[in-house]
Amino acid sequence: MPRFIVRFRGSNPDRTVAARLHGAPAIDVLQETDKMVLVEAEEADLLDVVKPSPSIVIVPERHYERPDALPAIRREPSK
Repeated sequence: MPRFIVRFRGSNPDRTVAARLHGAPAIDVLQETDKMVLVEAEEADLLDVVKPSPSIVIVPERHYERPDALPAIRREPSK
């Protein structure tokens, strides 16, 4: 099932949105902070509960591989 991040903009986020997400049977809340909620749900089910607005942004979760912090340099044997 896809995962989405529901991000709250502004200095005073609306906690009723988080409460609606917790109460929706088709949505699993995986993590929550003051500014965002990570949910697992179908997009249509999520948009039935929460509508994007200037103060609420909904984006799919993305994973990125970390680059090698210290790549090794191959040295040619001296002749």
